[in-house]
Amino acid sequence: MNKAAKIIDQIIQRYHLEPLAGEGGYWAPIHRNEFGNAIYFLLTRDEYSAWHKLEEHESWVHLDGAPLDLYQITTQLTEPNQLSLIVQPGKQLPLH
Repeated sequence: MNKAAKIIDQIIQRYHLEPLAGEGGYWAPIHRNEFGNAIYFLLTRDEYSAWHKLEEHESWVHLDGAPLDLYQITTQLTEPNQLSLIVQPGKQLPLH
C-alpha cells in the first residue's frame, strides 16, 4: 500500500466513513437537524461525486486535498443556470 492509500485508510478509519452509495466517495454524519446537515466527506483522486439533488441545506468545509470544483444547477428563472465555485482546502486533518 502506498503512502497516499495509507493516509486515505487512516482518515476512513478515524472518522468512521462509509461508502456513499449512488453518489461516490465516503461519508459520515456530523450533525443533522430541521435546518440542514453537516457531514464528513472523502473523495479520492480516482473517484467523483455523481450529480445529485440535495433535499435539505448542507454545509461544506473543505479540510484538505486539492481544490474542488462545485457546480449548482437551478430551476429558478431569476438565477443563473449554473454556478461554478472552486473551493480551496483549509487546514489539514489531524491524524494522530
